[in-house]
This record gives sequence, structure tokens and C-alpha cells, in this order.
Amino acid sequence: MKAIIAFLLLSSFILAQQAPPGPGDPGYKPGSGTVITVDLPRTLDAKKLKQGDEIQARVTADLIYEGKVIVPREAKVMGKVDDLKLGSKDDPETRLLTSFTKIVIKDGREFEFQYPAFIQALGPERRAAALSTSNHEDLPVKAEMGSAVDRVNSVPFILGDKSSATYGVILPTANGVFALPGLKLAESPKGVYIVAPKGNIKLEYGAQMVLRVASPAK
Repeated sequence: MKAIIAFLLLSSFILAQQAPPGPGDPGYKPGSGTVITVDLPRTLDAKKLKQGDEIQARVTADLIYEGKVIVPREAKVMGKVDDLKLGSKDDPETRLLTSFTKIVIKDGREFEFQYPAFIQALGPERRAAALSTSNHEDLPVKAEMGSAVDRVNSVPFILGDKSSATYGVILPTANGVFALPGLKLAESPKGVYIVAPKGNIKLEYGAQMVLRVASPAK
């Protein structure tokens, strides 16, 4: 009997050690498909960047799990420049690849993503986004492998009504580029690039992004 009890206790201990930390627990790693809405706390200018540079984003909506706030607004999301190709006279296209690796909360807790997070959607600062909703030409452009395709016909890409404090915040379900003429998103084996077919890539303060944690490489 003692042997059986000892075996059960040992088995429980092993299972507890193997079970991954739950959302919000120390060591928790947001997994594939996790989506976070963020904005930029400073201008991102491709001409002033180089590969390996650190970049930061700022969470714009609480990440909630089972009614509990796991990641609060204003938390930092840390990333870097993975690849950068500036336009030239002979080849005017600019391409910028960024990835994000972890969340840092004001209380010091850090949540490292299970896999890198890439940009799923991109839009202007929230007030500019709100003003652009009535313009069909500013509807998001879907991103597909290496190119942009048809515009979305009906997309609820911003949160809240005009009296809401969240009006103009990009929704986590948004895809593609919204109200940023001359830019598109292009997928690649390395991740999702921001592409300017002609000219520079410059995202102003407050520019919004939807980040999605990638799936493991197959």
C-alpha cells in the first residue's frame, strides 16, 4: 500500500513538473496564434535603422484569459530588426522585417513568446484610424505570399464607438495594411515584411499593429 501511495505521489510530481505554466504564471510563454494589439511609442524610420536594432511596441488592449488580465495595457513588447533592405535608384523597393520576442510588464514580470511574433495588421495612430473609416480606399489590404490582394469589403477593424475611449484602436482580427498608402505586408519564409514598393518605410508615433505569435517551422 505504501508503495502504491509513493508511486502516485511521484507520478503527480512528475506531471506537475511537465505541465507548462498557465497564463500569467511565472515562466508562461504565449504560444502560437496568440494575438496582441500594440502601438509604437516612437517613430520607426527604416532609413535610421539597421539589422539587429532593438525596437519596442506598447500593448493597447488588455490580454484577458478566463476573466483575468494576463497582460495589461501599456506593457512593453520587445523586438528587433531581422532584415532590412533600403530602396535605391535602381531598385526603389524598401523591405523591413521585424520580430517580437517577449512582453515586459511594469511590475517586472516578463513573458517570452514561445515563437517569434510577426505583424498581422498595420494601421495609423488611433485618431487617424478613426477618421479613415469612412473612406473605402483606406480599407485594409490583405497580405498574401509576396504580394497584396483584393481589399476587404467589410471589416470591423477598429474598436468601440465614437464616444468610446477605445475608438480607433485596431481590432485583433484585422489583417493587412489600413490607411497607410504605399505600404503592404508580404509573407516570406523568414516572417512578415513591411514593404514600400517605392520610397521609405516610416511609421509615425502611435502607429498600430496586430502581432501574432508564429507557428513552429515545419
